[in-house]
Amino acid sequence: MPLENQDDKRSWYFRHALINLIYISLWYTFAFSLSVYNKWIFSVSQSSFPFPLFMTSWHMLMQWILSFIGLKIFPALKTNEPMTLLDYSKRIIPCALATALDIGLSNLSLKSITLTFYTMCKSSSLIWVLFFAFLFKLERPSLSMAVIIVIIAIGVVLMVSAETSFVLSGAIQVMSATAAGGLRWSLTQILLQKQKYGLKNPLIILYFLAPVMFACLILLSVIFESWWDIFHSDYFQFGALHSLKSCLMIISPGFLAFGMVLSEFKLIERSSIITMSIAGIFKELLTIFISSAIFGDTLTPINVTGMCITILGICVYNYIKYKQVTSSNQPIDPSTGRVMEYDELNMRDQAVESGSNDAIFDIGEADDDDERERLTSTQHKASN
Repeated sequence: MPLENQDDKRSWYFRHALINLIYISLWYTFAFSLSVYNKWIFSVSQSSFPFPLFMTSWHMLMQWILSFIGLKIFPALKTNEPMTLLDYSKRIIPCALATALDIGLSNLSLKSITLTFYTMCKSSSLIWVLFFAFLFKLERPSLSMAVIIVIIAIGVVLMVSAETSFVLSGAIQVMSATAAGGLRWSLTQILLQKQKYGLKNPLIILYFLAPVMFACLILLSVIFESWWDIFHSDYFQFGALHSLKSCLMIISPGFLAFGMVLSEFKLIERSSIITMSIAGIFKELLTIFISSAIFGDTLTPINVTGMCITILGICVYNYIKYKQVTSSNQPIDPSTGRVMEYDELNMRDQAVESGSNDAIFDIGEADDDDERERLTSTQHKASN
């Protein structure tokens, strides 16, 4: 039920925030471990396994295997909605392609740029996330949100402008990945929060997405990476035992990727891509500091200034979010934290009176005109 009492809202906010912090902590742990491992394995100056597309594709296959096992253990998580070829092509494939481009180009860029510069560029993802969120009507533009974007954008520009080891190709790859990431997260939120799609949890979404991502990355690897060089590299030339160790080195990060993606999806399901992106920027700041200690990446005073400005933007966002939830006279949806519009509440009440459970289930996500029309039609039929 919607929360209307101010005390209930405050209690809900802190409880909701605490659970989100648990998922954020898991996300940070998996993501940072994977970033450091990828930098170590892909960098020419470190371990030098210069085939990121090949390796990442096997991470995707591992994620599909783990999600398959998870659904076998917990069959209640499976979807009851049939997935037609048209549904798959319209909903799953675009999201999977955007995800594959995001992850593939991100890992490809680590061959030529520092982890610090990579992280700084990825911090600009909020701009792309907001662009696609507004485009798909997942978020409503506001002056306060615009101010936050400007503050964070200034901080990101200052962080990136002071890079001392600039490589154009790597910069283009990571910025392209960032744009694809903005599209990826918007499409993921649509899949998770549009209940009519039947993809009711992160595990089932990953089960459908992973095979397409695997196929896409394998194809890109065949085009841009020489498989002859891969299997004739030092990793596969010193006997069966050494080759087995190399295979484990390639596929084992798939466990980290699996945990990271599930944590990301769960955050989106519980909040929004904007909230997740803000949390992601703070994660990038932590990565910058820790990678500087591990890999010796240089931080300049301009870098530090940019990071401080970015942190300020994050703090402003969280304060505004708290005030929106606790000070609004309108009820909030306890499942997502969204302030509910009065026309939405009226439609929900009508759905309750008519006994239309399907309408109740979908009402919170009815942002587009055709969905509202469908709900109105459903309620009218139920009342008759």
